[in-house]
Amino acid sequence: LIRHAFRNNVTKISLTDHDNILGIEEAEKEAKNLGINFIKGVEISSQSKQFPVIHILGYHLKDFVYLNDVIKENSESLRERNTRIIAFLRENCNINVDINDFYSYFKGTVGKGNLAQYMTYKGYTSSFKDAEDLMRPYKAGAYGVDVKKAIKAICNAGGMAFLAHPYNLKKGDDILLEKIKEFMGFGL
Repeated sequence: LIRHAFRNNVTKISLTDHDNILGIEEAEKEAKNLGINFIKGVEISSQSKQFPVIHILGYHLKDFVYLNDVIKENSESLRERNTRIIAFLRENCNINVDINDFYSYFKGTVGKGNLAQYMTYKGYTSSFKDAEDLMRPYKAGAYGVDVKKAIKAICNAGGMAFLAHPYNLKKGDDILLEKIKEFMGFGL
């Protein structure tokens, strides 16, 4: 990613993996070697009563220790969700994914997109889209820490918290603005 950015004359970049900071050290080192200004970042999956999926971006992180709990909590929640999706595929689609083999292909945060990649690679489906279509009927439900906890963790890590893709919340401008103001009270 960093070398690609360099080849395209990017002078400033941030790595914001979902619920994962594993690539930051390597990316920061490569950016420094190439003279690119690197901003440490993360994207934390969170939720609230009104919104089952809220992604919070954190930039300019300084101390990752404050993120460890939310990343661990999200990882465990996502692992439980993946287990339920795999059971759904077994029971409804006659697809028997070996969960240990599945996890051996990926590091860091592993979700539905990774499962679709794995199913395609292993020949369960002919395409990523086909794999997604098979999983679509399963309502996996929300996962992620409470939005306030996500924002506080980013702020405690010395970072700045931002709402990622706000219009994906799909509740209308008035409700969106109301929620943004609420989230600002948490440190957004």
